[in-house]
Amino acid sequence: MKDKTGILLVLICSIGFIVRALFSVWLGSELRFPDEIRFWAEINNLLENGSFVVMGKYAHDMPMTALVAAGVIKITGCGVIGVRIFFSFVSACTIFLIANIAGLFSEKDSAKILAAIIAAFYPFFIFYSALILSETLFLFAITSYFYFLFCSHKNAHIFAGGMSGVCHLIRPTLLYFFPVVWCWQLFVQRVRLKYVFLSILCLALLIVPWGVRNATVLGQFVLGTSGTGQVLWEGNNPSNYSGGTSGDFQDEKAYLKNMPSGLNELERDQWKKQNALRYIKENPKRFAEMCWKKFIRFWHLWPNHSIYSGTLYKWLSLLSFGPVLLFSVIAFWVLRAHRAKLVLIALFVGYYTAIHIITIGSIRYRLPLEPLLISLSAASFMEIFSIKQRDISTNQNRRR
Repeated sequence: MKDKTGILLVLICSIGFIVRALFSVWLGSELRFPDEIRFWAEINNLLENGSFVVMGKYAHDMPMTALVAAGVIKITGCGVIGVRIFFSFVSACTIFLIANIAGLFSEKDSAKILAAIIAAFYPFFIFYSALILSETLFLFAITSYFYFLFCSHKNAHIFAGGMSGVCHLIRPTLLYFFPVVWCWQLFVQRVRLKYVFLSILCLALLIVPWGVRNATVLGQFVLGTSGTGQVLWEGNNPSNYSGGTSGDFQDEKAYLKNMPSGLNELERDQWKKQNALRYIKENPKRFAEMCWKKFIRFWHLWPNHSIYSGTLYKWLSLLSFGPVLLFSVIAFWVLRAHRAKLVLIALFVGYYTAIHIITIGSIRYRLPLEPLLISLSAASFMEIFSIKQRDISTNQNRRR
């Protein structure tokens, strides 16, 4: 049965890849979003000059997305469509990981199959897999990270440490979550201290070189990017009434108009951070109101942006994310035998939600939570279904 399940999973992942690749080809080589244009410029600069400079900034983004895309181009000689198809392959691999996490919550092979089917045709995964952004690589890395945290492989802690480093080099949003994970490993999972230390060491070996590089080019040891203050100020300023990005502002650049000239990259980011914190301190009531708006935006059942608010997008979102959200919430009761794993997932969901109700709220930023939610929803659905089947069977036997 396990062999059949494995073959079926590979088949579903292959179909998922074909769907994504066809969508990538349909999109073509045109870069449709500002973030795509920025990443592509960074990739080209890396290929031509060997540096991560983009828009005059040395640490606007973490390096992994540009490194991977540049490596694909260097090896294959492909262009935009080739990179899109490679990201489609990475997304298809993530389907396999999502299915296997579902298998850690349920002994039923059907839970794996259901999780794989949902992930293969999940519209948000298909959409972002074809874009030259950090989303697809980050989803793969973070799903791998949680798989190794949860599985019983003898080297899982080392692999988890390595994947935590990869996650950080794609996006720095988990840096303050890693200590939570280490505490969870020590006090909930009862992992021996030496294995937690090995995990921390793997993380440090991967991310410290980025900090050293930043110290060389920026004059300061920075493990993240020079955009922390940007997202904080963009989400907390007098022009922001929606809780979204500056693209939603009436005057997109209004919140930056008073920034002093002559500041370097890190000084500009520090100025933005100080202004955001001052604004929050002076306007606590409005900050609380905006946090609620951002929470609604973050967990909205369909896209917030007017371009994607049509009937088709609403129904696609409702019919995909709606059931996933419902059954993942139910999972915290149905799958309570796995409470140790559920505790970490709950902490992760809370942490990620908190980040984005403080900074910027968007369903795009919710995406890293959704592989785990899909795994939970598939496992809980099959558990509920099997309970119902047992009840029906029991009632039939009684009648006999």
